[in-house]
Parts: sequence; C-alpha cells; structure tokens
Amino acid sequence: LTSWSWYGKLIRALTSDHTEESNLTSAFAGVKEVADRIFNTAKEKVENTSLNIAFPDSELHFQFNQDIKSDIYKNFSLYIDDGVKSLLTDKGSGVQSATIIGLFCYYMNEISAVSSALLCVEEPELYLHPHARRVISDRLDDFAGTKNQVIITTHSSEFIKSSAADLNVILIRKD
Repeated sequence: LTSWSWYGKLIRALTSDHTEESNLTSAFAGVKEVADRIFNTAKEKVENTSLNIAFPDSELHFQFNQDIKSDIYKNFSLYIDDGVKSLLTDKGSGVQSATIIGLFCYYMNEISAVSSALLCVEEPELYLHPHARRVISDRLDDFAGTKNQVIITTHSSEFIKSSAADLNVILIRKD
C-alpha cells in the first residue's frame, strides 16, 4: 500500500477517522504490551549476546503493528470469510476480482476527487459461475454510469449486454 495508489488512498481515507484515534492509540499500546511479554526472552538473549556487544545502547523491538497512526493503513490486510476466513490473496481469482472491482467502484464513488475514471478489466469472467458473472457485469455497468468508462476484454456474452444506449462494442476475431 502506498499513498499514491487508488487502493492506498482508499484505505488511508477509511482509517483517517480522528474520532477513533484514542481508541487506536490504546489498542496499539495493548498489542505492544502483549508483544513485549511474548518476545521478552528472545529480545533479552539477542540484545545480551550480540546486539549490545556490537552496538551498545541498541534495543531490539518485536512489533505486531506500527505504533504511529499515520502508517496504520500500510499494515492493512483484507480477509474474506466464505466459510473459511483467510487472506483475500489466498482466495480464488473470481473472489479477488469481485472484491477489487467493488473496492475500486467504492473508491471512485465515495473517496476520489476526480470527475471520471477508466477501468480496464481483462477477462473478468474467469473462475466465476454464471450468476457471479452477471453480478460483476451489472456492477461494471453501474460503475460506467454517465461519467466513467469501462474497457473489457472478454469471451463471455454476460459482459456484452448493457442497458446503456451508447455502448460501443468492438469485436475482434482471429483466424
């Protein structure tokens, strides 16, 4: 996550609620206390056997998270629970695509200050069952609306249909 990508901007905007800052600060302090207890033995042995010998007055810290709020968005991870809760990156391509398209649409509609966007999607039908294809197609139509553009490469007819009268379809076939 970087502060220059749309995803980084989205997560940063969602975590910038200043009314929750004191709750985050106390939660970070609690996590730090637990980490200090868990890693205390390893910390002391490493400091006493090598770190302080080579670099006096140095201190080793094991941390589960950043201890400053401005960087909390960089440690953010997405989980999906579809019967088994796991990282989004561990899920199938269909679930990943649906989630990323949904997040980008949310970002453009709720967070971004630009007036229009271009979304390019390569074969969004891969690894999706027919109902999921129709849902994603509808979300792409909603995203396009009147101000955005969507470019899709697809082999699926679900992504060709649209309620928009000004839809441009370019068909390319290779012999």
